[in-house]
Amino acid sequence: MQKAIILAEGYFKKPYGKTAHGLVRGSQRFEITGVLDSTLVGKDAGETLDGIHRNIPFFKSVEDALTHVEASAIIIGIAPIGGRISDEARQTLISALSKGLDLISGLHTFFNDDPELVEIANKNNCKIIDVRQPKPRDELHSWSGKILDLQVPRIAVLGTDCGLGKRTTAKMLTDQLSSEGVNAQMIASGQTGWLQGWPYCFILDTLPNDFVCGELEHITLKCAEETNPDVIFFEGQSSFRNPAGPCGGEFLLSGGAKYVVLQTAPTRTSFEGYGIPQPSLKSEIELIKLFGSEVIAISLNSENATEKEMQDYKKQIQEETELPVFAPLIDGVKGLTSVVQDVLEKNKSN
Repeated sequence: MQKAIILAEGYFKKPYGKTAHGLVRGSQRFEITGVLDSTLVGKDAGETLDGIHRNIPFFKSVEDALTHVEASAIIIGIAPIGGRISDEARQTLISALSKGLDLISGLHTFFNDDPELVEIANKNNCKIIDVRQPKPRDELHSWSGKILDLQVPRIAVLGTDCGLGKRTTAKMLTDQLSSEGVNAQMIASGQTGWLQGWPYCFILDTLPNDFVCGELEHITLKCAEETNPDVIFFEGQSSFRNPAGPCGGEFLLSGGAKYVVLQTAPTRTSFEGYGIPQPSLKSEIELIKLFGSEVIAISLNSENATEKEMQDYKKQIQEETELPVFAPLIDGVKGLTSVVQDVLEKNKSN
């Protein structure tokens, strides 16, 4: 694996640092040796993120990091709205390329279109990889309907907003079920999934709308053919009713996910970054039902809440929805995988 440092200056403790969070939690593609965030120097990134020491220190600059750790790449670990970076962050990238580090970016901004950065990269024999660069049109797939014949149960991890940890919950479920002897596979659908090295991944928001459903179908059928899984998890994107980027129906209608784990943050009452009130959780469950799918469990993001508060939220939401409720980063996902196992057994008997 290529050793890499992550650029997350000022963002690591914010939702927009979610790419950095995913990489700190683990990647099959990169070995993360450090994180650039001068506000957290002296701390460990794993402990800062979720209390697990991972020996990934924070550094104030590229120069500081390369004095202490090995790296041959810098990964942009932030996901700001619109994919634009600050002038200060751009100077950090120039510094990294000048020292021969490859630049890996999952932003909507394509750095291969930046003549100055390309010139510096060429001069120092390093690469710029824009993960969101779309494939040529002739390599994209249209939806065919073949997925309708697929018998493998699919479970979508959807959310009520962006930046809730849908990918993390899907990853934890896949990993836990795999450890229990279930052949669980995950379809990643964003740039962080690619950076983490998930073998079955398509980056939904790089695609022209006409090809989103076809690419989802194609990667799902490929996964099923090559791995013969017991269950496939879909990493959801955004939410059904986020006005800045509604998403979700594709996974249910075009991907055939008849079951949903619905992720929400009980302390968040409006859509992230916009102040627009979120619809109620019960109405979201009803909306999913109208799509012909069933919410089997609620998964909670614990942002801005104590463990005691989370226990209260779990009890309250369980009473309101009459569904099992879990907080994966506090409780783990063993209880949630039990719900999935029950669904798989039910699916076998039908």
